[in-house]
Amino acid sequence: MLTEILIWFEANISTLQLEVVGGILTAVLVLSGQIFILVARDFIGLFIGRIGGSRRVFNLKMVQGSVYVISGSLKNSSPLIKGPDAKAATRIIAILELLYPKKKIIDESRGKTQATNIPQHDLISVGGPINNPITRSILSAFQVDLKFLEDDSLYIDDANIFTPKEYGDYSEDYGLLIRTKNPFFRENTAIVVAGCGTYGVYAAGLILSGSVRKTPLFKEFNKKRSSKDKVINSDFISVVKCKYIGDNIYDTEIVYQKTISS
Repeated sequence: MLTEILIWFEANISTLQLEVVGGILTAVLVLSGQIFILVARDFIGLFIGRIGGSRRVFNLKMVQGSVYVISGSLKNSSPLIKGPDAKAATRIIAILELLYPKKKIIDESRGKTQATNIPQHDLISVGGPINNPITRSILSAFQVDLKFLEDDSLYIDDANIFTPKEYGDYSEDYGLLIRTKNPFFRENTAIVVAGCGTYGVYAAGLILSGSVRKTPLFKEFNKKRSSKDKVINSDFISVVKCKYIGDNIYDTEIVYQKTISS
């Protein structure tokens, strides 16, 4: 086919015309190559930038070369983890495997770890204090006045109470993110991914894993460079609000955030 095209060009187009066509083709190829290089460069830069940013969010020390992701609890010797809680844990594990391909990600999302057996490692505890004994232990040692009330509201420092609501067409839930030092092994990092309800847990997991691009974890601190630097290098509390219909959540956003001393 290509030979036939070349024969046709030779028979029907003059030498000058061939030179013009050849010049145009060369220019197109050069331009295409430049565009490819620019796109590839931007893609690689974005990818590396997001990797670096996500690592700063987790701020794992990896002293022992591993991190535990723990969720659920034991009830009548059966693991209790399902639905959005399980999805949050799965998503977090996936991003950790991407960020730390040479490290060991230990998944204990089936309730194997009891409150008296807290790993001497970095750990991410997924789920609220009722269903996750590790979350309960971390919050009990936490320096901030923070608790979940009997009506499932989240209470922080007197002035902030976040209460799930049900409307006619949709419902609202709140998730909680805490990054602090492991209160029992302070050379390591502990992250809590909890919620007033199970959809709040999932929303917090989405924010932590960087899955909600329009709501970066440090959004409230990006207005001033010094504040951004402070939160990247400090521990923090974030409250995440989401709406949901059935099992589908949407409009996930950070509604409260502050740095803390730990």
